Amino acid sequence: MLEKNRSVIWEFLRKIDVARKTAHPSPAHRILAEFQRDLPGHVLLATQNVDGLHKEAGSTDVLELHGHMYRIRCEHCGWHTPIQSYDELDDVKLCPECNYLTRPDVVLFGELLPYKEHQRLTDEFQKGFDIGFAIGTTGSFHYIRRPFEVLKEAGGVVVEINPCDTDLTDLADFKMRMTASNALEKIQECLAG
Repeated sequence: MLEKNRSVIWEFLRKIDVARKTAHPSPAHRILAEFQRDLPGHVLLATQNVDGLHKEAGSTDVLELHGHMYRIRCEHCGWHTPIQSYDELDDVKLCPECNYLTRPDVVLFGELLPYKEHQRLTDEFQKGFDIGFAIGTTGSFHYIRRPFEVLKEAGGVVVEINPCDTDLTDLADFKMRMTASNALEKIQECLAG
């Protein structure tokens, strides 16, 4: 679509931007930020979300696997800039450095993950974790499933939080058939009590 009709992508993300203006971090976003801050050891938050709600909730180490919809970049020269709203698009649809068409800094269907993010995900899981939480993902992409396989192979524990069965359910040591907020609130209560 970027090659054939780029305006479709911009318009789709503009609609998400309209919805995002009234969205706020959920209890799940806030609890994950608290876990990063309060739990001992290293807590990495890898997300497929592109909306920035994890950072807004206070998470600091967020690996945005699919990019961030509020960054615009030029594929030609590498220029990039943050934006606050898609109302600013008219100012950034052409790169100010090389006059090439810009694009949202997100992974679209058929595109590869950015190398740096994919490599960090691989490196982090090879270092090892004691526990991995698969929250709200279908796990249908290899790059999501494989880290949980590595975790299991190393003796780690996989907890899946999702009301439905997914491509990760067979790997889960514990399956919480709940929403992210409800499950994380229960986990937080257990850790506090």
